[in-house]
Amino acid sequence: YGDHRDLHSFPTRRSSIFVFALPYLGSLISLKYAHQLCKIFHKEVLMSQDNSWGLFFYVFCPVIITHAYSIFVVAVVVLQKRLLIGKLAPGLELGPPRNCHECTTSAWLRAHWDTMRHWMHARCVTSRVFEHSLEPLVNSELLSGIHRLLGAKVGRRVQSDNFKAVEHDCITIEDFVVFGSVVTMNCDSPCPEAPWRRVLKPIVLQRASNCLDHSQLMPGVTVGEAAVLGTRTLAHQDGCFPPDSISTGAVSAVSDDDVRYTAHGDTTLTARDVRLAGAQLDILADDARV
Repeated sequence: YGDHRDLHSFPTRRSSIFVFALPYLGSLISLKYAHQLCKIFHKEVLMSQDNSWGLFFYVFCPVIITHAYSIFVVAVVVLQKRLLIGKLAPGLELGPPRNCHECTTSAWLRAHWDTMRHWMHARCVTSRVFEHSLEPLVNSELLSGIHRLLGAKVGRRVQSDNFKAVEHDCITIEDFVVFGSVVTMNCDSPCPEAPWRRVLKPIVLQRASNCLDHSQLMPGVTVGEAAVLGTRTLAHQDGCFPPDSISTGAVSAVSDDDVRYTAHGDTTLTARDVRLAGAQLDILADDARV
């Protein structure tokens, strides 16, 4: 092993291999029962004694294999999160202990276990297999339910694409929030007093807010009620976006009376700007009628 980190991650590699191999067993069991059901249906319902029932089985085989494997992948990842990984809540610190020479054995083991379980969960929820299993559920309550099972707090009627996140316990999504595609939420940031360690921070999207395509939310971000983050918005760490604001580009934070500009020239429109622009449009419309 060229890197000492590989020695620590070797047991979790075997665990992740087991996680993605186990659903194949569920697919085989599903095929077994599907084979029996096709045979019973053909002979008992259709009253046929020939062997043409096998045709039904071979027609449905690809569908059974594809969807059964996806269902079992999601089930195994959720069970692993709830039974083995546990909560990855705000305030949890990851990485080597602050002082390896003075910490106790239990503190040393706890620090390494927290890092290992975070890594193990990240390998599962960011894998292509898991993301592919969730694709058919986009914009459905089933997808919101899976995010809830993974630890996220998701409200009602959330128009959810399959956003990318690892620390679901740090994410709060209130009612009627709308997501675009390929939204990423990153909840871990360096500790100020120990840069080699990382601490988890919450991300909150309040009621009816919008987070559009290819946006990225950094740790500690709060998106206010009915606020809109435009396409490809980078919400900087600890940024707070007030209600009814419209933001795009690389934005740190906005207030109701302030407009911020980035180095790339992207403009942030605040709620006050939007209200003034609407009033000006109303005046122009009245003048045009006269």
